[in-house]
Amino acid sequence: METPYAVVFAGIPGTSKTPISHYLSCEFSLPIFSTDQIRFEVREDLRLANINRPGGVEEFEKRFAERFDRLLAAQVPVIIDGSSDRKWSERKLKLTEAGYGWYMISMELTKNFLLKLYADTGRSWWADDNLDPYLQQHEEFLHKFKADIDVEIHDDNFGDRLQVAADGLKKFLEDRAAA
Repeated sequence: METPYAVVFAGIPGTSKTPISHYLSCEFSLPIFSTDQIRFEVREDLRLANINRPGGVEEFEKRFAERFDRLLAAQVPVIIDGSSDRKWSERKLKLTEAGYGWYMISMELTKNFLLKLYADTGRSWWADDNLDPYLQQHEEFLHKFKADIDVEIHDDNFGDRLQVAADGLKKFLEDRAAA
């Protein structure tokens, strides 16, 4: 039986992880495990405007853990659409224990690029309070887990991010098949 694998992401919110996930899903016929979907469900079910309200984060973590465990038990390749920055130690351990490999895409975009991206897409309001803490969190992730990254999306290849991710995944799969 072939070892299952997960496509995982590192990077701050709004950096194009979901469009890449959907592209790879179509190109490689992979299901998507969406952390945004779980967040949406929690917000709706608990009637929260913000998931960071009391009970929201706890409910998200509970649902994520239950579904992630079921997913890993199924032993199927999957795309995990959401950032692994804060939780990579735990997710990596669970993937490893379940016999999964991973292909990690890291969104390595500069602050200036992100500010322009958010402005161009009408999300400048979000960056004002959130950008610096998320960038710090991503730097901490890189300090600990740089070796786990398979491909990086930078300012200069952002326009080709879908193809860069797909080409990297294709090579990853070819290398696995050859091993």
